Amino acid sequence: MSGKIPETVFGYRITHYKNIPFILRNGLYCSSSPRIDASYVNIGKTDIINKRERKQIDVSPYGRIHDYVSFYFGPKSPMLYSISKGNSNTTCQQTDVIYIVISLPKIIEAGLKFVFTTGQAIMQLSTQHNDIKELDQIAWDIIQDKYWFDDPPEYPDRARRRMAELLIHKHIPVNLIAGIGVMNEYMEKEISKMVNEVGLTLQVKTFRHWYY
Repeated sequence: MSGKIPETVFGYRITHYKNIPFILRNGLYCSSSPRIDASYVNIGKTDIINKRERKQIDVSPYGRIHDYVSFYFGPKSPMLYSISKGNSNTTCQQTDVIYIVISLPKIIEAGLKFVFTTGQAIMQLSTQHNDIKELDQIAWDIIQDKYWFDDPPEYPDRARRRMAELLIHKHIPVNLIAGIGVMNEYMEKEISKMVNEVGLTLQVKTFRHWYY
């Protein structure tokens, strides 16, 4: 694969801002966990969610995708693009979507188990790995590039590889959240209030260029 591995590898997870209060109090749980947010707001496509529930992870610690908390390796994912164009099973706007950011070195330091994929996790072409020495298998140039649309014959497989995933097993404690990114100053203030209400010290910052 091409492209330089970042000095610090981060994971970017998008979710609805209404899910933040539960996350700030409990951390991030995988979809298969009995510890669920009764008020959870979904922003994913139903058909994709169903496929992810069935997709097996064939490297340790094994299981299925829904046994992991999933992240992308960069912002501006095809999933967010679908939301921005109204092509998702949700009525939310981009402004409702926030980023939860984690640091892979901190995840490793905490002893959490993880898997990463070279593309969208449900796709057959995407390979699964659990050794950081194999991070060079990811197409970092595509993840870091402005353009990711498929444009055959020159660019036949960019969208899948842009969606390479970092999958953290079972649960991520809130103290391992590196920060929260939002689209505008209004949402920055709202999320900052939520953070203050639970007594956490967590950076909340506007990153307009993470959105379409």
